[in-house]
Amino acid sequence: MAFLRNPSFEGGVAPWQPENIPNAVALTTFGGGLPRSGSSVLAAFTNTAGGSFRQDFPCSTPSVFAFAWVRAWTNPVALTFAIWDGGNNISANFVVDTNWTFITNTIGLSNPGQTRDVRFEIYLQTPNLWLLVDNGNAY
Repeated sequence: MAFLRNPSFEGGVAPWQPENIPNAVALTTFGGGLPRSGSSVLAAFTNTAGGSFRQDFPCSTPSVFAFAWVRAWTNPVALTFAIWDGGNNISANFVVDTNWTFITNTIGLSNPGQTRDVRFEIYLQTPNLWLLVDNGNAY
């Protein structure tokens, strides 16, 4: 069962939202022939390195596998893809160009069977460049 809501951004931005340095992060959706699938992508921008966006979801499984298709709008973008289980996280760093790139991450959760919020979060490490995201989800 997929955990994230609106994973392909066909329904706009919500429930995705800025998180780290939220005032520096802009999120919007658009099409224009860019989506990997469907008709929309999420476009994320920060004017400060480390700005992020996220979605939290309830989970009680022993582990979570998360993924997204991402690409830079123009110039390469560095990003950190993190999955949070309370105060613990597993993060992976990527640099993506203008080709769609499949990024993944996996975390073993503490206290399997106990429902709590897990967070899917992408940090933009390159300021002032747009990152496009399509089909982000977690299982």
